[in-house]
Amino acid sequence: MENNESTETTILYSGTVIDSGITNENGLFISKLEPEDATKSASYDEVILLMEGVTLVEQESGDSIDISDIKEGDMVSVTLIEHAPTTMSIPPQIPGMGIVKVERLSKK
Repeated sequence: MENNESTETTILYSGTVIDSGITNENGLFISKLEPEDATKSASYDEVILLMEGVTLVEQESGDSIDISDIKEGDMVSVTLIEHAPTTMSIPPQIPGMGIVKVERLSKK
């Protein structure tokens, strides 16, 4: 049996945190989550990233940070698998299995 783990195509997005852990206890509520290359994927006006099993990282230092360290207005970079599973709810939610990495780019 082949191991295809590392062959998963990913898409890089960036967006702004609306809230962390308030709307969804283990989630980041993000606005204007837009792909780096708009020809590869659609953007999300608002989306909740369900962070269970996902590591948050400070981009400058590379250190892991806690979801409670993320505040409204922080900019984040989000790497999703291509065709990440997304709920049909409003706002949509993306489970941790579709999230490869979340990095805080800047603090508000």
